[in-house]
Amino acid sequence: MKGFYFWGTRFAVAILAVSLAVVWMVPVDVAQNRALQSAPDDTYAQFKIAGETEALWWFLRASCSALLLVSLIAARNDRRVARFLQSLISDLKSATSRPGCPTPEMPAGSTFSASFHASICRTLIAAWLLLALVHFGNSLWRRMQDWPVYRTRSGAEVLPNISQSNRDVIRYVKQATPPGARILVLSDQKLFFLSYYLFPRRLIHPMHPESEFTIPLPFQQRQLAAYQLADLDPAYRKRVAADYVLEYFEGRGNVDPARTTADARWIAFERREHGSRYRPPYLVVLRPAREVSPP
Repeated sequence: MKGFYFWGTRFAVAILAVSLAVVWMVPVDVAQNRALQSAPDDTYAQFKIAGETEALWWFLRASCSALLLVSLIAARNDRRVARFLQSLISDLKSATSRPGCPTPEMPAGSTFSASFHASICRTLIAAWLLLALVHFGNSLWRRMQDWPVYRTRSGAEVLPNISQSNRDVIRYVKQATPPGARILVLSDQKLFFLSYYLFPRRLIHPMHPESEFTIPLPFQQRQLAAYQLADLDPAYRKRVAADYVLEYFEGRGNVDPARTTADARWIAFERREHGSRYRPPYLVVLRPAREVSPP
């Protein structure tokens, strides 16, 4: 145990020293440019990859520095640390065994029961540690994904009215429509900000009278009344002369589960970002006006 620990700590110190030299000697800009070489030809995707690379590089610098410091301290006190680890393993074994079991004088059944009990306890402890590690890693990864947008600012300071689904819809519509398009938007949200992000496209967003002066709540806690396509007057649809019709609903009463995959291009767009089995819980359907039933 002591020999393994002696060489293990020194090997870890050598690896960490090399890693620390690499991540501190290579500038963040170089790492970002390397990552951008494999990025798709999409401005948002490049922005996201550059931000994630920056967050990852600073995390590696901080973690390698901390681990190297801990490894050096452990290497200088190798005997005490080795004794501590041996004591910890011994205490863990005794804590997960039934008191007084097993002993040579006890029947075989009692010995088997004690061994089974110890195995279950140790398996549960290992599963708990693994689960904690997975949650910790997932939280770090989520923070790196958020870094390009939020950095050190809170969510209330960065586009407070825009959810992740709003961002996805903006990117999708911007990609799927030409710059001068006129888009008729039907939604149970107040999406006037889309005109800013999708300019020079022109958006026509009729609001239902019952939701005109209603303040929405986060996560659709307050359902807003909304127009469906069939509710619009034919004369109104003819007058606005839209090139595209966008249906974007998030409220439970407005989302038909059978239609959430109706727009194949939208589903393909989302699955490139969220995985091949992803199915959005909200409804987004973008169609050219000529494919919509005439008013």
